Amino acid sequence: MNNHIFFLLLLLIPFFCFSQQKKEIKGCVLDDHNGKPIPFANVQVNDLTIGTSTDIDGCFVITTDEVIQYLNITHINYESKRISISDVTHQPLYVYLTEKTHELSEVIVVPSINPAHRLIDSLVAHISDNDPKQFNSFSYTIYEKLLVTADMDSDSVQEVIQSDTAWQNLMHTFSKMDLFLSENVIERTYVKPDRTYDKVLATRMSGMKEPVFSLLITRLQSFTFYDPVFSIGDKKFINPVSKGSTKKYFFLIQDTMFSEQGDSVFVISYRPLKNSNFDGIGGVLYINQNGWAVQSATAYPYPKNEIITISIYQMYQQIDGKYWFPYQLNADISSNLLVVASDSTSVPLKAIGRSYFSNITINQSVKPSKLGETGVEYLPQAATKDSSFWSDYRFTPLSEKDMATYHIIDSLGKKQKLDRMAKRMMTLMDGKIKFKYIDWNLFELVDYAQYQGWYLGFGLSTNEDLSRFFSISGFFGYGFGDKRLKYGGQIDWNLYRSKKLKLLLEYSNRGQQVGQMNLPFQQKNLFSPENYQHFFTNRVDYTEKIGGKFSFNPFNYVQAEVGFYRSNQETSYDYVYVPDPEIKTFRFTELNIGLRWAFREEFLKTPRTTISLGSKYPVFRVNYTHGFNHFLGGEFGYNRLDFGLDKKFDIRFLGVTSLTLQGGLVFEDVPYSKLFNPAGTYDYFTLFAPNSFGTIRFNEFANDSYVALFFSHNFKQLLFKTKVKWFTPEPEILTNIGFGRMRHPDLHQKVDIKSMKFGYYESGLNINNIFVVGFVGVGVGLMYRYGAYSMPNYWDNFAAKLTVSLTLF
Repeated sequence: MNNHIFFLLLLLIPFFCFSQQKKEIKGCVLDDHNGKPIPFANVQVNDLTIGTSTDIDGCFVITTDEVIQYLNITHINYESKRISISDVTHQPLYVYLTEKTHELSEVIVVPSINPAHRLIDSLVAHISDNDPKQFNSFSYTIYEKLLVTADMDSDSVQEVIQSDTAWQNLMHTFSKMDLFLSENVIERTYVKPDRTYDKVLATRMSGMKEPVFSLLITRLQSFTFYDPVFSIGDKKFINPVSKGSTKKYFFLIQDTMFSEQGDSVFVISYRPLKNSNFDGIGGVLYINQNGWAVQSATAYPYPKNEIITISIYQMYQQIDGKYWFPYQLNADISSNLLVVASDSTSVPLKAIGRSYFSNITINQSVKPSKLGETGVEYLPQAATKDSSFWSDYRFTPLSEKDMATYHIIDSLGKKQKLDRMAKRMMTLMDGKIKFKYIDWNLFELVDYAQYQGWYLGFGLSTNEDLSRFFSISGFFGYGFGDKRLKYGGQIDWNLYRSKKLKLLLEYSNRGQQVGQMNLPFQQKNLFSPENYQHFFTNRVDYTEKIGGKFSFNPFNYVQAEVGFYRSNQETSYDYVYVPDPEIKTFRFTELNIGLRWAFREEFLKTPRTTISLGSKYPVFRVNYTHGFNHFLGGEFGYNRLDFGLDKKFDIRFLGVTSLTLQGGLVFEDVPYSKLFNPAGTYDYFTLFAPNSFGTIRFNEFANDSYVALFFSHNFKQLLFKTKVKWFTPEPEILTNIGFGRMRHPDLHQKVDIKSMKFGYYESGLNINNIFVVGFVGVGVGLMYRYGAYSMPNYWDNFAAKLTVSLTLF
């Protein structure tokens, strides 16, 4: 008997020794079908309240003083698995789970009081304690990685691959390399309430040498899961972690797991309640009872979009045993519009973004100088960092596939001149096409307006590839309706780049709209619906103008310009200005002073250019004009003030409100062209142009003092939803109000002068995105005018509109 006991002890010694050594277990949990990592799987030691969860890459580490006999691996979407430690021969341990084949029934019976609500209410009650934006300050370094490849995982694609040699070859290529790879290292600093400064230490993009589009990853989702309105891409969603969310979302407790410290972690799935009509998300929340904080979360737009699918993942860790803070953010994007295609099938492209945080500090004093003057700034040498620098920040070394992607795509990029193509794309957003040292201005290519009919021309300008310190531009064109040439040119010097001090000299000879607002720093956007206002212009002065201006940034968030111009304005309509009835060409000598104030506006500053990222606050513009009499040919002494204010509001459960306030005042008597003519865009059925009066006939009113308010509220899909992907109507209500006066209407003869002294009112309803094709949504609208200036014929008060918009989801 003693011999048997001794022999049994000999057999158990290796097991005891192995158990004693297994204080730390490393492993990864993967999908057994496609090998993808499974984030947030529950890994529990034995049957104890000791465990952890896999990170966003599906990996885990468990360190414990307990003897580890086995691990229980669970996930709400996968079959559970138990792993015996005696079967583990090496680390890291790879565990493969099988996806559940049966989904939960659509009808889920819960008690009258959903037990998940207590947990969600506790989470919401502690938002102020856990939301990083409520900290006085924080800073961290973030390493970002983005790759783009073909999504070969679907069963339908695999069936085609098995029988198609060409696809087999392509599959082999994608197993060796991806289509695109990008990396960033960024230092980010935040100071309460909303000041953020990003310093890009390093950036690398396959196929390109310069940092173009490289900050896409961090802009794909909200920084934390505590924002009342959560952002995915450029769209806003009602956050399930917010006050009142239990009345909008369905929550279900799926599991209870334990952290490595033994804290309870509640796994709760969520989605918008059935028949709810708001922009919501679906996913899973992991709530740690220690501090009632989000430990990790998944989210996707709900319901899922068939054109673009986005899934995001966030993971948090506790800093200094007190503060919960993000340390991994992931985003997976797939689009059916961007595909690799053949006659037999097409495969969508997918983008995989990974972000890792390090060097996290919280509530440390931050010098104002550290925040810089911009929101995002690239260091001059960011695109030329060597491998030793990158190795210090990469969380995992580049794989052979990553290195092959850089090598092959860099070679192709150099051969295909991808840097040049990327610059052309950026230039196209400004309405230009790039040709080496010259940009072709699309705004001057083809145009239409009522006063000139169709217009054909061309406009050229030098770009930064020729010189970063100056540019020369010019345009030439012909209007087939008014049978007149239009032409001009300008020279633009960058005198002091850090303060954006520029000098512009220009000459032009073209039509100028009568009575238009004169606001500074208005940038043209090729795809903006506001451009449609120009189509309705039917009364202009043909203006020869020469002069120049300085523009600069005197303070943070403030842009200023000072200009001096001479102009000769020839009327194209029958008009008599009574003080000088014989004059048909009016001569002006003017001084302009313009300011633009955008509080807390953020900028993306690269070695080549600076791009505005917008502001959460109202943007204010004002322009003062002084006309000189008897100076350099000027015939009119006057003072004029123009102002404008723009603001958008995201209102939870209600949609988006837009407000635009415009107005002005002329203090002395001036000719008709210097008055204020409210932008009217009336026709029985025509394009809708925001920030214009849809029922006012062009030139119907004229004022020497004027104010207008343009209000719109888009309910998005909050009022009703459909299951038809191309039919996503978004109701939008509008009301526009204008007031004005005219001191001496008798000074203006042969034109109908009518002011808005009794107040002009119009309201309407647009149904946007009735049809959505790709990224373009088309809808209809109807405007109605009422009040003192309503038309005698009832039907003349109506104007039907066609709305056109760009949409991502």
